[in-house]
Amino acid sequence: MERTLLRFIPLIRFHDITSEEYYDKVVPYDDLLPKKLKNEILKFYLVPHAKQIGSLPSRIAVNTIDSALINSKHLALFAGWIDKKDKSLKMIPYQFNLIFRASRDGNTAAPFHNKCDNKGATIIIIKIKGTNQIVGGYNPLDWEGNAIYKNTQDSFIFIFNDYRNINTGKIGRVTDASHALICNPYWGPVFGLNCCDMAMYPDNKNNEWSSNPKSYPNLNIPGSFEIDDYEAFQVVKK
Repeated sequence: MERTLLRFIPLIRFHDITSEEYYDKVVPYDDLLPKKLKNEILKFYLVPHAKQIGSLPSRIAVNTIDSALINSKHLALFAGWIDKKDKSLKMIPYQFNLIFRASRDGNTAAPFHNKCDNKGATIIIIKIKGTNQIVGGYNPLDWEGNAIYKNTQDSFIFIFNDYRNINTGKIGRVTDASHALICNPYWGPVFGLNCCDMAMYPDNKNNEWSSNPKSYPNLNIPGSFEIDDYEAFQVVKK
């Protein structure tokens, strides 16, 4: 079998195989792989920004994104989470359009709602100050409303302990759908019950955010944190 597969192995795009798929479907046969290739694969999965394996380009469609915080790999994972598949998608069925960036548009509630209300589904990306962590959440509805809760079973929050490595991403799907979101013109994005799972303080007082798990699972997001920047993307079905 090793001799038979020898000429086909260089044609495999291992960089298009997720670490989970590799573990489940390839590792049982890794005795058939050259030692050098196995070391390259291990490096690819463990080292952020490692180059692709071999000379063949990826077959995964390249999705560009106007972001200072995330890249196309995050989009593939977000798309999977939105579709409740809990893994990255090779073909992304959504367009992610940047509609708000705090450092560009203003780090208060007013410009957030001016840019994001009545835009439909959005995903919020927040970079925690002085760390490699990003946190955020997905709102499948919209942010328009006057101090009201919105009900949905499709929202979620998330954390990446190292934004450079999507394998550090953890998702928490809403557990209290009736208090999934708060829409308030004096607050920025708010996920969860009052004194919230993740929220901007009123008008971003002191550039602070809070997290107090109630309507979502506890992902160990810091209880209070400052941010370097945050972005909002409109999520549109292709």
